[in-house]
Amino acid sequence: MSLSGDDQRTLAGIERTLSAADPRFARKVSFDHVRRRGRLLEKFAGVAFVVGLGVMMMGVVVRPAPTAVTVLFSIAGAVAATAAAGWLSLGQHPR
Repeated sequence: MSLSGDDQRTLAGIERTLSAADPRFARKVSFDHVRRRGRLLEKFAGVAFVVGLGVMMMGVVVRPAPTAVTVLFSIAGAVAATAAAGWLSLGQHPR
């Protein structure tokens, strides 16, 4: 539900007053701060997903190592990739 023109002007006035009184607090509670942090966490989860896939593939490719080591690498990589994918899917929200 959108705000009426009068309500939007009132809210804009409150935001300007807050920003003038305490700029640091205003930046901290703004939606821009929340969106930036969300994007940063999404990037981190994406990198963690790719690293997890890389570790899983390393467990498959590295053959001179003992079988237990390759299995542990594969499992650790799969768990990391799955956790990162879950983190990404839980972090999705309408913008």
